[in-house]
Parts: sequence; structure tokens; C-alpha cells
Amino acid sequence: MQDTPDLEKLLRQSEANPYALDDFLDSWNRYFQPATGTADFATDLPTAAVDSLGVDPNTEVVAPQIKRMINAFPSPALAIGSDAKIVGMNIASMERYTVNPGETIDALPISLVDGTTIAEQVSQAIHKKRNSRTARFFQAIHDTTDHRVTLALLVNHSSSNAGALMFVIDPKGHPQLGELLEEAFGLTAAECEILLEFLQGQMAQDIAVSRGRSYRTVRTQLNTVMQKVGASSQADLMRQILALAQFQFDLSLVSDVANHPHRKTVHLVRPAGRSVEVTLSGDMSGPLVVLLVDISLYRFPAFLEARFAAEGFCVASLCRPGFGGTNPKKNVGYGETLTEDFTALLDNMACDRCVLVGHNSSAPWAYFLGGKVRERIEKIVVLTPLLPLDFFDISEVKIPWATGIGYATLHAPKLLKLILAAGLRGWKALGTRKFVSTQLRGCELDSKAACQADNVEEWDASLEAASVQGIDAFASDIRVSFGDWTSYVEECHASVELMHGTLDPMCPISAVRQFAAQFPSQHTLFEIEGAGYMTHYTHSSAFIERIKPKNCRLSVP
Repeated sequence: MQDTPDLEKLLRQSEANPYALDDFLDSWNRYFQPATGTADFATDLPTAAVDSLGVDPNTEVVAPQIKRMINAFPSPALAIGSDAKIVGMNIASMERYTVNPGETIDALPISLVDGTTIAEQVSQAIHKKRNSRTARFFQAIHDTTDHRVTLALLVNHSSSNAGALMFVIDPKGHPQLGELLEEAFGLTAAECEILLEFLQGQMAQDIAVSRGRSYRTVRTQLNTVMQKVGASSQADLMRQILALAQFQFDLSLVSDVANHPHRKTVHLVRPAGRSVEVTLSGDMSGPLVVLLVDISLYRFPAFLEARFAAEGFCVASLCRPGFGGTNPKKNVGYGETLTEDFTALLDNMACDRCVLVGHNSSAPWAYFLGGKVRERIEKIVVLTPLLPLDFFDISEVKIPWATGIGYATLHAPKLLKLILAAGLRGWKALGTRKFVSTQLRGCELDSKAACQADNVEEWDASLEAASVQGIDAFASDIRVSFGDWTSYVEECHASVELMHGTLDPMCPISAVRQFAAQFPSQHTLFEIEGAGYMTHYTHSSAFIERIKPKNCRLSVP
């Protein structure tokens, strides 16, 4: 059993090295086993990271739609407040740096070439309200690798929410660009390496020294690259490669649409300009099924979307407040806002009623809506749910990160955001295939399914939607899910179908049976033999049968 000093050491290591996540989660989860109880580790731990995560910065410096856009960038992007503290980070920055929201921007391992600090430049840029430039650029050096990067600073001069966005433009941060260049221009591996060094600002003489080659050899190879690319000068070469890199970014957006012919994303406009993000899939003119998204189910793979269309119904994945591009609503409770968004969606789709689907951490809110707008719900289907605290034993969870989140929520709330941030960094560092398959190793069928290309794509999208508006929104959602929301169940007036795999690593089937038996008039339990957490994917026909509205056309063979 790890004692507190060892656990503190692992906590620091996981903060600095996302690859240490497994060791940290293993020790963290063992710490809360019955033998040790719930000691004061979280109270006594004097880490700067924990203190910084306890800060509640002004998260309104960057609007949710801007956060969503910067999250799509492969370059690190950080939102900075007028006090030069970080108030938001995109996924690329979380993957590459160990700083956290609440810390000063100078905690980044980057130094400006002119000797000033980033904080000084941010402060000057924010307070120079007459500065008409869209962006300011600064040459900088990575402290750990000594290679050069460019910082781009975009400033918002609003008197109420002054702040800035900072992008770290680093050619070394895009290893996939090399593969694209080789394929597009027929470059050899050596030519591609030289071209990438050139893109990082290295001249032929510098490249020759770094590669241990003669200047003449490198110059000849650069000339060959220019011929293959069709560039007339080194400046033209730079322009063409940058244009290709931008095309690669733009093409990913086009490919997403082309690969999903039964999908479209829409935004409902709500009062005061609020935006509610919805992904529609299947038969857009058919009866409606509404999915309340969560971190592990944001939208469905293409083969399921095609099945929805064939079966004759439409699935609307509704991003709850704080998820994806759905804005929170100021001075109004979360539940009231969600209810308004849900009814607005049905009104916009001209649907009197729908089938409502909750999944895992969104399960509480499915029950909540069942108590508020019963007349708009045909039935509720709850897929692989988390259960209220009285029915849910965290020690039985076989998903390490979920177990750690649960223990932090109940016993160490000060550390919850740190556990969430560590997991997100580990996810990006390890890659979706490895991270998710490892987390789901408690069920072999899930672990294999997680490695499928269409699942990897959707897991990545789920991660982005859950984290794009920051750790605070994510943490608030988790606190409800791992809490006691039995009152939502008691006040729910809609009929509920529970769909749960007998091998689910998140919540044992025995607990779900007990839960259903406690509220027999509400629940019908459908046990899926041999299924785990990803039941909608591994047992798609059973899933479709459960969620299909009553007035659908006959099933298509």
C-alpha cells in the first residue's frame, strides 16, 4: 500500500509526465480502499498545482464558440486574462504543457528572444487599446528543447472581459505534416527531414551542421525539394508548404462531412444570443430520438447513422450547457436551462414528443427531464448508466480513470480538477486507441471495439466536446453524476428502460438490478448478455430496438 509521501510523488510525476498516469491512478485508487479509509491527503497536500486548480478564474474571457474553434487547431492555444493568468487551454496545449488554468502564463517553458516576459507583453497588448493590429507576433525559444517557436497574440479589449488568446506556432508540433509532404511531392525521407528543418527556420548551413553533412550536399537536396514542389525560390517554397498545411487542416473538416452523409450539425439560437449545439443523424424527417451527450458518447459512428436512416428515425445529440458549443446561461440554474434547451429543440423539429436517451454521466439529467416535461417524452432509455450514490460502489468500478474521478468527487473534491486534467493529458499523450482500450480493459469486447477507427474518431470528438469549455464545466457535471441524485429518479414520471451489459466495467449488473427493483413501477431492465460499456456499438441491433420510436416505419432488413 502506498503511503501519502509516495502518492504525493506520483501525483507530481503525473502532472509533469502524462505517461505516468497509470501508475498514479493505480496508487490513487488503492489509497481509498477500506483499509485506509478517507485520510486527509487532499487537505494536507501542499502542491502548487492543486492550489492553482482551486482558483476560479473568469472563464468568460473567451466565448464557448471561440474555445471550440481553437480546440480544432493542432497548435497549442491558451486563453489569458488581463492579470496574465491562464483561464483556458485547448487540447493541444494540455497535451504539450503541464501548466494549468489559474497559473501565470510565464509558467510555460517558453522564453521570448527579446528578454521580456510573456506576461509583460500580454499586459502591454491588452492595455494598448489603440493598437489596430489583429495579432502581434513574438519570436521565442522552448526552454526544454532550445528550438524556436513563434507566439501569436490576439487581444480582446472589452472593458468587462479584457484578455488575449496566445497560439504557439511550432512546426515540430505537426509530425503528420511530414507524411503529407512525402505523399504530395514524392519526397524521400531524407528530403522530407531537411524540408521540415527548413520550415523551422533553419538555413542550409545550420541544417548541414545538425545533420553532419556538407553544405553543398544539403543545398543540393534543398534544390531537389524545390524542383519537386515546383517552387521558384525558398520564399515560394515556404508559401506553398504553409498553404498545403492549411489545406490539410481544412480538408479534415470536409472529410468529416463526406464520411457522414446522414449527419449534420446545427445550432439553435436561444434568447440573448445563446447557442445550443445539436448533431442530427439518420432520417431527418422521421420521429425524434434525443441523446443527452456525455464525455464518452457525443455522437454515433457512420454505420449507426445509416441504420437510423434505414429505420426511419432521427437522432438529435443535444449538447448540454457547458458541452461543445452550447453556452451556459447566466443567473439561471443548470436544470432550468437544460429543460428550456430540450423543449426548444423539440419545438424547432416540430415534434410533440420524443424518445429521450441518457448515457452514463448524463443519466441524472434524463431522469430530471422526465420529472419536468413528462408530456414531451415518449419514454426514457438509459444506456450503461451511472447510478445514484446509494446504489453505486465506486470500488467496484473497473475503469481506472472513472474510479479515480469518483474517489476525488466523494473524498478529495479539491483534487477533482487535477484528476480530470491528468486524465485528459494522459488521453492525448497516449492516443485514443491506447488510452481508451486500456481504460476499458475490464471488458475484452469493449477494449477491442475501442480500437476500431470509427470509434476512435467519435471518442476524440467526445473528448473535445466535454473539455472545450474548460475543466470547470466538466467538473461540475461529474460532481452531479457521482452524487446522490435519487430525488431526480423519484420525481421522474416517464417510463424508463435500462439497457445494461452483464459485463459492464463501469457499473456491475447486480447494482443495476438492485436499482431497478427499488423503483419497479418506473423501470424495465434489459440485460444484454456478454455486453460491456459500449453496448450501443457492440450490440447495435438491440440498441436500435430499444430507442426506436413507436411510429417508425417497419425495420429495413
